[in-house]
Amino acid sequence: MSLARMGDLAGFRIVGSFGFAMQDAQYGEIARRFPPDPRPARPIDRRAKPSHGYRALHAAVSFDGVNIEIQIRTLLQHIWADLMERLADRLGRQIRYGGQPTPPPGMSQDQADVIVIGMMRMSTGFASRETDRPSAEAFDVNAITEEAWSGLQEVLRDAGVDL
Repeated sequence: MSLARMGDLAGFRIVGSFGFAMQDAQYGEIARRFPPDPRPARPIDRRAKPSHGYRALHAAVSFDGVNIEIQIRTLLQHIWADLMERLADRLGRQIRYGGQPTPPPGMSQDQADVIVIGMMRMSTGFASRETDRPSAEAFDVNAITEEAWSGLQEVLRDAGVDL
């Protein structure tokens, strides 16, 4: 990709045991700390408008004219995104943008398709539960990890893939 086409030149990620309200508060603090330079901070809310299952809150800011993207993810959003990245290493990077998976040797196209569809279903399920998650549960790393692991096992089982 050419430098002129890049939306941001730098970026980093904040991941934590917090809920949506804290994500919003963190965005507000980031926007306060990055005054217009030359552009004001703007939110990119992938919770409200997911991108092929990806959900998080981003802060698009600039500093000395350099565009920076700061991802603010809950633990569940982060675990899902990390799983999707790992699957993209096996099924093709295009699945992150809605493209058809390329199954590795020993896996059928149908199995690969079912895995990607299952990951989208898992993202939707996580989002609906996360919206209603009491703040105390947002800090239970073991429960969140177990929820993600159970979801992945279900996706693979549906695809006929044995761990």
